Amino acid sequence: MHRRNALMTFSGILATSAFMAVPRRAVLAQSVADSGTPTRLTASGYQEQTLKAGNFSKRISQIAVANAAHPKVRQFAQFEVAEQTTVAQVLTGEANPPPLALDPHEAELMGQLEAQSGKDFDAQYIHSQIIGHQQLLNIQQAFLNGAVSTQEYEPIAVMARMVIQMHLTMLQDLQNAVAA
Repeated sequence: MHRRNALMTFSGILATSAFMAVPRRAVLAQSVADSGTPTRLTASGYQEQTLKAGNFSKRISQIAVANAAHPKVRQFAQFEVAEQTTVAQVLTGEANPPPLALDPHEAELMGQLEAQSGKDFDAQYIHSQIIGHQQLLNIQQAFLNGAVSTQEYEPIAVMARMVIQMHLTMLQDLQNAVAA
């Protein structure tokens, strides 16, 4: 029952983010084989990789909520913080999952982002989110490639894949808006 409630919350975030006022275009995702993500993931590998990638996305989005110059970038960042919080709650079963430690590369990227402001900040944040969302999409697909219909995370991965694809479209539109 707990997972059902969490999935309903996740669906609500999906519906909310679908109404973000940016035009929609088809997004072509990078192939899983090209990303370095294995073509198949176990449930524990899926959980670990999704939490790790989502953690970084949430952490840089928290910075963007405060520092983004463009209001649509700030709005996206707010959606992303809420989404990644919900995903972590669903995957861990914890009401308030603690943040994960950043690896050295993530910490360096976060430091670079914190040092920027204005349009440069927005552009770097969007670029980082596109890369992170492509990684998250690849993780979902890798898990679904090996999923058995009884696996508990399969519905989460299916829903997450759809939201991630929508976010990639939004991010591309934001990238164009910030560059203009």
